[in-house]
Amino acid sequence: MDKFTKDDLKELFEINQWPSISIYMPTQRAADTQQNSIRFKTLVQKSESTLSDYQYKDANKLLTEAKKLYNDIAFWNQRSDGLAMFISPEIFKIYLLPHIFDELLVITRRFHLKPLIPVISFDAHFYVLAVSQNNVRLLRCTHDSVEELKTGAIPANIDEFLKYDTDKKQLQFHTRVKEGGSGNRPAIFHGQGTGVDETKDNLFRFFKDIDKGLQNELKDETAPLVFAGVDHLFGIFKNKNSYQYLLDEAITGNPDELKAEELKNKAWKIVSPLFHQEQQEAAKRYTNLRHTNSTSCELNEIISAAYFGRVDFLFVAKGVQAWGRFDPDNNKVFVHNEKEPEDEDLLDLAAVHTIANSGRVFAVKPMEVPDKGLAAAVFRY
Repeated sequence: MDKFTKDDLKELFEINQWPSISIYMPTQRAADTQQNSIRFKTLVQKSESTLSDYQYKDANKLLTEAKKLYNDIAFWNQRSDGLAMFISPEIFKIYLLPHIFDELLVITRRFHLKPLIPVISFDAHFYVLAVSQNNVRLLRCTHDSVEELKTGAIPANIDEFLKYDTDKKQLQFHTRVKEGGSGNRPAIFHGQGTGVDETKDNLFRFFKDIDKGLQNELKDETAPLVFAGVDHLFGIFKNKNSYQYLLDEAITGNPDELKAEELKNKAWKIVSPLFHQEQQEAAKRYTNLRHTNSTSCELNEIISAAYFGRVDFLFVAKGVQAWGRFDPDNNKVFVHNEKEPEDEDLLDLAAVHTIANSGRVFAVKPMEVPDKGLAAAVFRY
């Protein structure tokens, strides 16, 4: 499944060309994914119709790559929760992501990127490592979805690991015997055995191998990791773990008795306070600074501040748009009740400029925006 990063966002944000088409839609993970291709086709056809209304003559050519996907069975068989597609005369990008999008079509001079904010935020996803002696599963989760990652870097179970480890050590032993002559070196591995010390040693090496696999699988990640397993296994894993974002609280018990969805739901109860903490702290800061020059819920002021890098925290309402234009040369914002051909979503503009200037954006339900407006910001100065 695709990963969407801030670099991807920056690449899309830098496109300023008419027309720039942004399409979002939820996708079904069920075996019969025909409804996904039907919904996709409808949105592409709607794009073509809208471009025709705007007197754009090259709509068919612009949408050629998208139309090729109508009957692409292999593409639609990929499992995801949401699709995001971006088309302009100079770019065609499509992402299948573990995030449920509301269906949306926007055509302006810039790509509409606000729905992607949760995807690139720290709170977009988390991981569950479910470990028993019979099974090891690594799950990538969001609040709404769960995906089991298939990786050869992490041993599937302890029996597989011990067999691999034994074979490797036997190979090392035979190689050393061959180099040094028969009987000149003692064996360095004596089999699995049944002693308590040897069992403990096997588990230590097993979890060390898991940690090595996680380093490979989760490199450059900052998402939380929740361990699922019996207490004594969690203790051993914490001793061997080097992933910085492992949480202290675990899902206890035998994870083999839980489906992936059940593990995700239990893990969400652990990670959700962490995800909401920064947002709550930002809202509290806004409340403490309300009615000062350090905050604003006026869109005109927020747009200008975001463009010039003054916004530290920004709340924007998701699922709604505020159409208009921003003239940075004269520092003027024009807001329109109805979308005009050259308009863009000013909420989207404020959000992306805030991110580009290293500010923090929270795309929330309209009722969760401080002061119940479309946007609210805390300024740096």
